[in-house]
Amino acid sequence: MKTVGIIAEYNPFHRGHEYQIREIRRCTGAEHIVVVMSGDFIQRGGPAWTDKFLRTEMALAGGADLVFELPVHFATASAEGFALGGISLLHQLGFVDGICFGCECSNLEALSTLADFLVTQESHIQEQIQIRLSHGMTYPAARAEILALTFPELIEAHPGLLNDPNNILGIEYLKALRRLNSSMKAFIIPRQGGAYHDISMEQEYPSASAIRSYYAKTGILPLQGIPTSTRSILNKHIARFPLTDDDLSDLLYYKLRSMGEDAYTICDMTPELWNRIQKQLPYYQTFSQFTELLKTKQVTHTRIQRVLLHLLLDLHPAGTYASYARLLGFHPSHSALLRFTTAIPILTKVADQEKVLHTPEARQQLSADLFAHDLYRYLIQRKYPGTHLPDDFHSSPCIAASDH
Repeated sequence: MKTVGIIAEYNPFHRGHEYQIREIRRCTGAEHIVVVMSGDFIQRGGPAWTDKFLRTEMALAGGADLVFELPVHFATASAEGFALGGISLLHQLGFVDGICFGCECSNLEALSTLADFLVTQESHIQEQIQIRLSHGMTYPAARAEILALTFPELIEAHPGLLNDPNNILGIEYLKALRRLNSSMKAFIIPRQGGAYHDISMEQEYPSASAIRSYYAKTGILPLQGIPTSTRSILNKHIARFPLTDDDLSDLLYYKLRSMGEDAYTICDMTPELWNRIQKQLPYYQTFSQFTELLKTKQVTHTRIQRVLLHLLLDLHPAGTYASYARLLGFHPSHSALLRFTTAIPILTKVADQEKVLHTPEARQQLSADLFAHDLYRYLIQRKYPGTHLPDDFHSSPCIAASDH
């Protein structure tokens, strides 16, 4: 493969990410690594630990060649929406040959079997899921039960296949490739070290959760777990991180208190959930406390958190696929890729949006991204007085100082 794509959050970029990029080059001989990275808000429904520009620097220093921003509509979506947004962006660039992802399960055939079934039997599966939802199951549990009943031997042979977060995301990547009839080839680099939610630092490759947790407790960047380049970038910008969920608390309360029937058209919102939000609003204290208050047996913590973030960001449906590719950074020696004819426009300067973006979906997606970054800037500058975070209109793509 000449060019391999990765979809990531890099929250922050750590040694496991560095390992993945190194292994891609070793296993495939790839000349270019193209990353589609979440912007300032991430898939679990909260702000990124630090801003997209610092995380782009980390990615380029850690081995990526080009970094594009995953529009916030997809970056904060469920696993299905996140994967479809990222895969659609890479697919429409036209110069990416393969997609690599890390999973707890390294058996691509097993993941593909489940993905094919979920795509080809979608209507039947949705009917079965609705039956289970009516009996009080959550959506993820309902889907997992259907797959376990359909493929008992496969699930028994691969424990955790339906529960581990990166396996679930891997299945969604494969579903997206099939839906798009993409020629990009998928392959897996098995995850190393700590699991996604593992906060132990006693690993050769601690997770991003562990690194964030360690910093929250100590105020010190760990010596293990993050590359020297990441530590150097963060130490130079110590007043640009971290941002946490509860930094959104005041703004979220105002938004919830001021919204009316327009809340029904927010991404992932349901009338039942909005009614519950209204009923519990008098007991609101913080973002995280309110998320716990709203959680039920049928609606997961992460689903609640994403919906609250969508309310705050005023996210309404804006198309099924990524409609443009915002370039966040690149290595000059790999810039020839940017001259390819692509199916979606590449935006290098936000000021050029009127000339570059021609569809309503692209303009709506960009508008949401600009709002999200402006809100993130405000929160950082309020939390860390004296800090100035560049806005999108005055930011150019990060150009790596040296090649790998």
